[in-house]
Amino acid sequence: MNVLIPDCPSFTTTFRGVEESLLQQLCAFYLPDLPPEQAGAIQNGYDCWSDTENLLPPCARRPRAVGSVLTRRRGYAPRSRTGAELAGVYSVHLPDEQFTDLVRCNTVLQTAAASGEGPLARALAELGAPGREALAGLDRTLAVLRLRPPRTLSDALAGDDGAGSGARAQDAGDGPPVPVVLDAGQETAYLAYLDQVSALLDGRSRSTRRSSARKHSAVSALAPAARACPAR
Repeated sequence: MNVLIPDCPSFTTTFRGVEESLLQQLCAFYLPDLPPEQAGAIQNGYDCWSDTENLLPPCARRPRAVGSVLTRRRGYAPRSRTGAELAGVYSVHLPDEQFTDLVRCNTVLQTAAASGEGPLARALAELGAPGREALAGLDRTLAVLRLRPPRTLSDALAGDDGAGSGARAQDAGDGPPVPVVLDAGQETAYLAYLDQVSALLDGRSRSTRRSSARKHSAVSALAPAARACPAR
C-alpha cells in the first residue's frame, strides 16, 4: 500500500513513543509470560514497527542498523503559488503484509487492555501512563497511515495533474525533497489533509474534525504556528 507520511514533529513524537514506551518494553520484559499467539503478534508488530521507521523523514529517523534495507521513499517540498513553504510530506510504499502485522498487533493489545484480564492486560497496566498513551498512539498512527489524501493532492504530488504544477520525484531515498508548486485548490486540499492528520494524532472525534475543517481558513490565517503539522 502507498501512504503519505507528513514531515511533522507530532507524528514523529507519537511514533517514537509507541516504540519506546510500549513495544520495546513488552518485548524486553513481558513476552515470556504471554500466551504464544499474543507474544508472536507483539514481536512481529515490534519488528514491523522498526522496519517502518525507515519510512520516516531522514531527520526523524535514528541511524539504520547495518544491513537494513532503505525503503522506497519520495520526498516532496510543497509550496503555494505565492511561494509560501508548506510542511513536507513523503510518499512511501508500505508492504501490505507489514501493515497487516501492525494491525494484528494493535488488535491484540487493544483487546487485552479493554478486557483488563490476563497476563497481557497486567503487563500493560504495569507500563502505567506512558504505556497507555503509547497504546493510544499506536491506534492513532495506524489511522494516519490509513488516511487517503484527496485525488487532486495525489495527482499533484505525482506530477499527473495535467497542469504542470507537480514534479515527479525520484526514488531518491535520503535525497533532497522535490519542490512541488500547488495551485489554490491543491493547497486547500493539502492543508485540509494536514488538519486531518493533526486531528487523528490528537485523538479528536470525527465531529470535532468536521467543525475544525469548517474553521480551517480562519485558523490557518490566524495561527499557522499552532498546527501540529505546520506550514513552514
